[in-house]
Formats: sequence, C-alpha cells, structure tokens
Amino acid sequence: MENFVNRLEFLLEHFELSASAFADKIGVQRSSLSHILSGRNKASLDFILKINDTFPELNLEWLIKGIGSFSGEKKQGDLGTPTVDLFSSTSKIETPNTTLPPAPLEGKKEAITPKPIPDFLTSSDMEQIVVFYKDGTFITYKPR
Repeated sequence: MENFVNRLEFLLEHFELSASAFADKIGVQRSSLSHILSGRNKASLDFILKINDTFPELNLEWLIKGIGSFSGEKKQGDLGTPTVDLFSSTSKIETPNTTLPPAPLEGKKEAITPKPIPDFLTSSDMEQIVVFYKDGTFITYKPR
C-alpha cells in the first residue's frame, strides 16, 4: 500500500471498525482521525504509537513505511542477523584482557618535555576555546 491513509483504511476494514470506533479505541479525538483520513493532516508520532499500543500485533514498519507484512509476527532471522543464545552453556564468551599495565617505578622520574603549542592555539584570530563536560561544567582556554 502506497501511503499511510490507505494502510489506515485497511486497518479499519480489517478490524471491522468505523472511523469513530477506531478513534475511540486508540484514544484519539474523532476529528483527528477524520483529518488524517481526509489528507488534511499527517499522522503524528503520538498517533502512530497509540495505534501500536492498541494493536501490538501490527508491524510498525508496515504501518509507517508500508514495508513488509501488516502482521508483526516475525520469523527468526527476519532482520538478517544471526540469533545468539545468551544463556547457553555451550557458547563461548570471550572476555577482554583486564590486566593493568605495570605501575611506574617509584623514585624514577622521567623528564617531561613540553610540547610546542600549535599555531592555531596562538592565532590572533581565535578568541577562546571552551570545553564542556558531561556533568555540566566547562573550562575556558584563551590564547596567549
């Protein structure tokens, strides 16, 4: 089916519901459904999610894009990805190497040579650099 309105009309016929009964069932105003069916408005995400909540057996990809079958029942391997039994005792799970690098020797200090400051950090065209952290804090660097 080429567009959302056609798929919506198909659902009304399939579930043998009038437009007003369908609107009541999914919990939207009747005028909202009427406007979508007439082409005046496009369906919102909230509208589509209400259909999905009321009819979880529907395939969302079919409802939104018209791809696949209308029934949401998927066969194993439909997505082209192999299924993995996470709880099988026969499957081998590789664990990452968690060994830490050796600690530096105490008392031995290496000379740290300062790295040259890149030209773009000393440019007169730059005003400042601000680094934002995930916790909401920030640091401001200004060129010399």
